[in-house]
Amino acid sequence: MGLISFLAYTFTAWYGTRQNTDTTATLTAAWQLAQQGTLDLSSFSGDVPWIVETNGGEYVNRFPGAVLAGVPFYLVLGNGSAPTTFPAGVA
Repeated sequence: MGLISFLAYTFTAWYGTRQNTDTTATLTAAWQLAQQGTLDLSSFSGDVPWIVETNGGEYVNRFPGAVLAGVPFYLVLGNGSAPTTFPAGVA
């Protein structure tokens, strides 16, 4: 039964982007802090769910611990041009 469940999931899972908006919002904030040195996501306006406008900027309202946990991985494995899911997956 376990093998059947595993195979069913493997062949029917969606592996594209934006399969979980919580993950997307968290990894974008972690990348922004690690690569750009700020949590302001104004440059991603409209592209990231869970954004809150406050104090003249746009910030993600996801758990701070999850964002901070991803920062070291984006410092080492991230690139400066755009956030990717690889460092978050390793974290």
